[in-house]
Amino acid sequence: MNLPRALELEEVLINHSSYEYVHTNPSQRLIVYWVELTRKEDVFLTLTERAEIARKFKEGCEKQIQDLQKKGIGIKWLGFAFVSIHHNSPGDNRRTEILRRDDIGGSNILSSKIKNQVQQIQTLQTREYKEDKRTARMDLILHLREKNRWDKAAVIVEIAFLTSPYDEALATGRGEGIDKDFPQKFINRLHRGIDDYFVPNPIPGYGPGL
Repeated sequence: MNLPRALELEEVLINHSSYEYVHTNPSQRLIVYWVELTRKEDVFLTLTERAEIARKFKEGCEKQIQDLQKKGIGIKWLGFAFVSIHHNSPGDNRRTEILRRDDIGGSNILSSKIKNQVQQIQTLQTREYKEDKRTARMDLILHLREKNRWDKAAVIVEIAFLTSPYDEALATGRGEGIDKDFPQKFINRLHRGIDDYFVPNPIPGYGPGL
Protein backbone atom coordinates (compact mmCIF):
# COMPACT_ATOMS: atom_id res chain seq x y z
CA MET A 1 0.00 0.00 0.00
CA ASN A 2 2.93 2.36 0.63
CA LEU A 3 4.44 1.82 -2.81
CA PRO A 4 1.38 2.89 -4.87
CA ARG A 5 1.15 6.13 -2.90
CA ALA A 6 4.88 6.78 -3.37
CA LEU A 7 4.58 6.20 -7.13
CA GLU A 8 1.63 8.61 -7.26
CA LEU A 9 3.61 11.25 -5.38
CA GLU A 10 6.54 10.80 -7.75
CA GLU A 11 4.23 11.35 -10.72
CA VAL A 12 2.65 14.55 -9.40
CA LEU A 13 6.04 15.99 -8.41
CA ILE A 14 7.69 15.23 -11.75
CA ASN A 15 4.68 16.61 -13.64
CA HIS A 16 4.29 19.49 -11.21
CA SER A 17 4.25 22.29 -13.79
CA SER A 18 1.44 20.66 -15.80
CA TYR A 19 -1.02 20.46 -12.89
CA GLU A 20 -3.60 23.21 -12.70
CA TYR A 21 -4.37 24.01 -9.06
CA VAL A 22 -4.26 27.06 -6.85
CA HIS A 23 -0.68 27.52 -5.66
CA THR A 24 0.02 29.16 -2.33
CA ASN A 25 2.07 31.71 -4.26
CA PRO A 26 2.89 32.19 -7.98
CA SER A 27 6.57 31.26 -7.66
CA GLN A 28 5.59 27.67 -6.86
CA ARG A 29 4.42 27.15 -10.43
CA LEU A 30 8.05 27.23 -11.61
CA ILE A 31 9.33 24.50 -9.28
CA VAL A 32 11.07 21.63 -11.06
CA TYR A 33 11.42 18.53 -8.91
CA TRP A 34 14.16 15.91 -9.16
CA VAL A 35 12.71 12.78 -7.57
CA GLU A 36 14.28 9.48 -6.52
CA LEU A 37 12.31 6.63 -4.96
CA THR A 38 14.10 4.16 -2.71
CA ARG A 39 12.11 1.44 -4.51
CA LYS A 40 9.80 1.19 -7.51
CA GLU A 41 8.87 -2.46 -7.09
CA ASP A 42 7.45 -4.40 -4.17
CA VAL A 43 10.79 -5.62 -2.84
CA PHE A 44 12.30 -5.43 0.63
CA LEU A 45 15.15 -3.00 1.25
CA THR A 46 17.08 -2.68 4.48
CA LEU A 47 17.28 0.68 6.23
CA THR A 48 20.95 0.88 5.22
CA GLU A 49 20.07 0.34 1.55
CA ARG A 50 17.37 3.03 1.65
CA ALA A 51 19.70 5.52 3.32
CA GLU A 52 22.43 4.77 0.77
CA ILE A 53 20.05 5.46 -2.13
CA ALA A 54 19.24 8.85 -0.60
CA ARG A 55 22.93 9.67 -0.15
CA LYS A 56 23.83 8.78 -3.74
CA PHE A 57 20.88 10.78 -5.07
CA LYS A 58 21.95 13.86 -3.08
CA GLU A 59 25.54 13.59 -4.30
CA GLY A 60 24.38 13.10 -7.90
CA CYS A 61 22.17 16.19 -7.74
CA GLU A 62 24.96 18.29 -6.27
CA LYS A 63 27.26 17.23 -9.11
CA GLN A 64 24.63 18.10 -11.73
CA ILE A 65 24.19 21.53 -10.18
CA GLN A 66 27.94 22.14 -10.27
CA ASP A 67 28.09 21.04 -13.92
CA LEU A 68 25.25 23.39 -14.85
CA GLN A 69 26.91 26.29 -13.05
CA LYS A 70 30.20 25.62 -14.85
CA LYS A 71 28.31 25.87 -18.14
CA GLY A 72 26.90 29.22 -17.08
CA ILE A 73 23.37 27.90 -16.71
CA GLY A 74 21.77 29.70 -13.79
CA ILE A 75 19.32 27.83 -11.60
CA LYS A 76 17.91 28.64 -8.19
CA TRP A 77 18.48 25.48 -6.16
CA LEU A 78 15.86 25.09 -3.40
CA GLY A 79 17.25 22.11 -1.49
CA PHE A 80 16.49 18.50 -0.56
CA ALA A 81 13.77 16.71 1.38
CA PHE A 82 13.39 13.05 2.37
CA VAL A 83 9.74 11.95 2.72
CA SER A 84 9.01 8.36 3.75
CA ILE A 85 5.41 7.16 3.24
CA HIS A 86 3.86 4.59 5.57
CA HIS A 87 0.56 3.24 6.88
CA ASN A 88 0.67 2.63 10.60
CA SER A 89 -0.84 -0.43 12.28
CA PRO A 90 -0.75 -0.35 16.11
CA GLY A 91 -3.83 1.01 17.90
CA ASP A 92 -7.40 1.63 16.81
CA ASN A 93 -6.88 5.23 15.77
CA ARG A 94 -8.29 7.43 13.07
CA ARG A 95 -5.45 9.79 12.31
CA THR A 96 -2.58 10.83 10.10
CA GLU A 97 0.84 11.42 11.67
CA ILE A 98 3.71 13.48 10.28
CA LEU A 99 6.78 12.49 12.27
CA ARG A 100 10.31 13.80 12.55
CA ARG A 101 13.25 12.70 14.67
CA ASP A 102 14.84 16.13 14.89
CA ASP A 103 14.73 19.63 13.43
CA ILE A 104 17.84 19.22 11.28
CA GLY A 105 17.66 20.75 7.81
CA GLY A 106 14.27 22.28 8.48
CA SER A 107 12.53 18.97 9.26
CA ASN A 108 10.22 20.81 11.66
CA ILE A 109 9.23 23.24 8.90
CA LEU A 110 8.62 20.44 6.39
CA SER A 111 6.43 18.49 8.82
CA SER A 112 4.47 21.63 9.70
CA LYS A 113 3.85 22.55 6.05
CA ILE A 114 2.67 19.01 5.25
CA LYS A 115 0.34 18.92 8.24
CA ASN A 116 -1.15 22.32 7.35
CA GLN A 117 -2.11 20.96 3.94
CA VAL A 118 -3.29 17.41 4.69
CA GLN A 119 -5.45 18.48 7.63
CA GLN A 120 -7.62 20.37 5.15
CA ILE A 121 -8.91 17.05 3.77
CA GLN A 122 -12.51 16.61 4.86
CA THR A 123 -13.83 13.14 5.73
CA LEU A 124 -17.21 11.93 6.97
CA GLN A 125 -15.79 10.86 10.31
CA THR A 126 -13.56 13.07 12.41
CA ARG A 127 -9.86 12.29 12.03
CA GLU A 128 -6.83 13.70 13.81
CA TYR A 129 -3.88 15.13 11.91
CA LYS A 130 -0.90 15.00 14.24
CA GLU A 131 2.61 16.36 13.92
CA ASP A 132 5.17 14.96 16.34
CA LYS A 133 8.87 14.86 17.13
CA ARG A 134 10.15 11.60 18.61
CA THR A 135 13.06 9.17 18.63
CA ALA A 136 11.20 5.87 19.08
CA ARG A 137 10.65 3.86 15.87
CA MET A 138 12.59 6.39 13.82
CA ASP A 139 15.43 4.08 12.80
CA LEU A 140 15.29 5.07 9.13
CA ILE A 141 16.00 8.72 9.84
CA LEU A 142 18.64 7.70 12.40
CA HIS A 143 20.39 5.76 9.62
CA LEU A 144 20.19 8.79 7.36
CA ARG A 145 21.75 11.01 9.99
CA GLU A 146 24.46 8.77 11.43
CA LYS A 147 25.39 6.42 8.59
CA ASN A 148 24.92 8.68 5.58
CA ARG A 149 25.41 12.19 7.00
CA TRP A 150 22.05 13.36 5.65
CA ASP A 151 21.75 16.89 7.03
CA LYS A 152 18.61 17.84 5.10
CA ALA A 153 14.93 17.74 6.04
CA ALA A 154 13.55 14.25 6.70
CA VAL A 155 10.05 13.20 7.78
CA ILE A 156 7.89 10.09 7.96
CA VAL A 157 4.27 10.40 6.86
CA GLU A 158 1.88 7.84 8.35
CA ILE A 159 -1.15 8.24 6.09
CA ALA A 160 -3.61 6.13 8.08
CA PHE A 161 -3.95 3.48 10.81
CA LEU A 162 -4.94 0.19 9.19
CA THR A 163 -6.24 -1.29 12.44
CA SER A 164 -9.03 1.27 12.32
CA PRO A 165 -11.77 -0.07 9.99
CA TYR A 166 -12.62 3.46 8.88
CA ASP A 167 -9.00 4.41 8.20
CA GLU A 168 -8.39 1.14 6.35
CA ALA A 169 -11.40 1.88 4.13
CA LEU A 170 -10.08 5.38 3.46
CA ALA A 171 -6.57 4.18 2.69
CA THR A 172 -7.75 1.50 0.26
CA GLY A 173 -10.62 3.50 -1.24
CA ARG A 174 -12.94 0.55 -0.55
CA GLY A 175 -15.96 0.53 1.72
CA GLU A 176 -19.36 2.06 2.23
CA GLY A 177 -19.84 5.61 3.44
CA ILE A 178 -16.27 6.76 2.86
CA ASP A 179 -14.57 9.18 0.48
CA LYS A 180 -13.13 6.85 -2.15
CA ASP A 181 -10.93 9.69 -3.43
CA PHE A 182 -9.10 10.04 -0.11
CA PRO A 183 -5.81 8.46 -1.33
CA GLN A 184 -5.57 10.85 -4.28
CA LYS A 185 -6.63 13.84 -2.19
CA PHE A 186 -3.96 12.96 0.34
CA ILE A 187 -1.21 12.76 -2.27
CA ASN A 188 -2.32 16.08 -3.77
CA ARG A 189 -2.22 17.76 -0.36
CA LEU A 190 1.13 16.14 0.43
CA HIS A 191 2.40 17.56 -2.87
CA ARG A 192 1.20 21.02 -1.88
CA GLY A 193 2.81 20.75 1.54
CA ILE A 194 6.15 19.99 -0.12
CA ASP A 195 5.61 23.00 -2.42
CA ASP A 196 5.01 25.18 0.65
CA TYR A 197 8.23 23.92 2.24
CA PHE A 198 10.46 24.75 -0.72
CA VAL A 199 8.77 28.02 -1.73
CA PRO A 200 6.77 29.39 1.21
CA ASN A 201 6.82 32.95 -0.18
CA PRO A 202 7.02 34.53 -3.65
CA ILE A 203 10.56 34.78 -5.02
CA PRO A 204 11.21 38.11 -6.82
CA GLY A 205 11.54 37.46 -10.53
CA TYR A 206 10.29 33.88 -10.32
CA GLY A 207 6.68 33.38 -11.29
CA PRO A 208 3.89 35.13 -13.21
CA GLY A 209 3.87 38.85 -12.54
CA LEU A 210 7.00 38.78 -10.37
